[in-house]
Amino acid sequence: MKRLARLPVWVVMALCLVTGCASQRESFLRDRAGEHVYKQPLSEIWPRVKAVLDDQGYYFEEAPEGFLLETDWKQTDRTNNLGSAYAKLLVQGTEVKEGGTNLRVLRKELSARQVVVDQMGRPVGPITSAQSAMVDSSHTGYSIQTEVWKHAERDLQMEWELLRAIEPETAASLQKDAEAKFPK
Repeated sequence: MKRLARLPVWVVMALCLVTGCASQRESFLRDRAGEHVYKQPLSEIWPRVKAVLDDQGYYFEEAPEGFLLETDWKQTDRTNNLGSAYAKLLVQGTEVKEGGTNLRVLRKELSARQVVVDQMGRPVGPITSAQSAMVDSSHTGYSIQTEVWKHAERDLQMEWELLRAIEPETAASLQKDAEAKFPK
């Protein structure tokens, strides 16, 4: 009986180990993509960078000089009934002095949601239909404001996707290394 009671704990532990290895593999691949120096000149790589962004549905503008582009804002899967979320990418390619090319991707995120605030301007919480009706009565002293959150960080996942598209052999080699280092 005790042995059966322990079974779910072992199952959970096994799942955590498997999930942990998968997560470690993904982190390993993203980190290696972030460190990668491409062998090709930037002028050769840049059209492929634009093709990957285009395939993912991004619209972008290029800087008139240099290898720099910025995408338009694109709604993300983080959008839900509480608010909206958008992301844009800034991609920069640079030549390395020792030879080769670096690609860096910065991801900017913006999310907004409406919240109910009290008379002092303190948020009461995300807006619900009941709170909306309460605010609409306009006798309560509550009001609705839009709360905006901005964040920017390097997008190693996109750098990994670019590496896979530009140097598939290198990406396949890294994938094998990750699987050997972090087996299932």
